[in-house]
Amino acid sequence: MPGDGQRGAFLERAKETAEVIRKHLQADSTFTAISHNDADGLSSAGIMSAALTRAYARFKVRIVEELREDIVDEISAGKPDIVIFTDIGSGYSELLNSRLEAKDVVVLDHHPPDGKAGPKIAQLNPHEFGIDGATMISAALVITPALEATPSAIASRGDEPHVQCSRIRLRMNTW
Repeated sequence: MPGDGQRGAFLERAKETAEVIRKHLQADSTFTAISHNDADGLSSAGIMSAALTRAYARFKVRIVEELREDIVDEISAGKPDIVIFTDIGSGYSELLNSRLEAKDVVVLDHHPPDGKAGPKIAQLNPHEFGIDGATMISAALVITPALEATPSAIASRGDEPHVQCSRIRLRMNTW
């Protein structure tokens, strides 16, 4: 069971990843969201899509089984300003560091990381905080704190204050 320090550090990192997203929302950047093709990945993609839609962001979503060089090259060819990975990405650090061309990359994943995220990658992963991502938290719950930290950016894009990311809040009952 994670302690308060671990939860606090995890939520602090969520704020840092949210700041990257907020910066791009305010700049009217183009987003590409990539997610895994299982139930958790599809749920995560749906939550992310809802948040980006509410922010009037320009975005594409792609669902993949795995990340390969050709997929990463296709993502780069689309020239997104920011790429957000949900339920996938932490196990592909070397590939993302070496081949992905985007101004910023956010990885919101609960799978064990395979290495160190590069300087342009903001990663929120419970394993980095001693929290077991396999049994204690899903990807859908990993992305929620990052999105909850961005409501002012979403509201500033013209959405009604009561229709912010807090509408998609999920309780972290396992903590």
